[in-house]
Amino acid sequence: MEEDLNTQLDSARRHERTLRIAEQYLAGVPVSKIGDMFGVSRNTIFRIVKMYALPARPRSPEGRHESIVSLLQSGWSQEAISVYLGVSVSLVSQVGKAAGLSRYRSVYDHTQPNVESP
Repeated sequence: MEEDLNTQLDSARRHERTLRIAEQYLAGVPVSKIGDMFGVSRNTIFRIVKMYALPARPRSPEGRHESIVSLLQSGWSQEAISVYLGVSVSLVSQVGKAAGLSRYRSVYDHTQPNVESP
């Protein structure tokens, strides 16, 4: 009898964890972070996505690229953007390079002429 109760509790806990993983996925949390949070593999997360027929997320949403370019132009470091958007530093670098932005460019463009106030 006690064994049946333990089995039911384990099943309920797994179901609760599965629902929390699905919620995190739908909230847009990166799969790698969800895996770290719950101690599960990417394959487990994608199995849950398939099981609940959750909508697939695009690998590289247009808005994400626009955000990366905007933040780079604002002077954010690649590492800070990576953490903020939950993407790899490599992706930030690739998007910046494609947009013609140099990683080593100064935040301030010193080529601008000095304009003196009247």
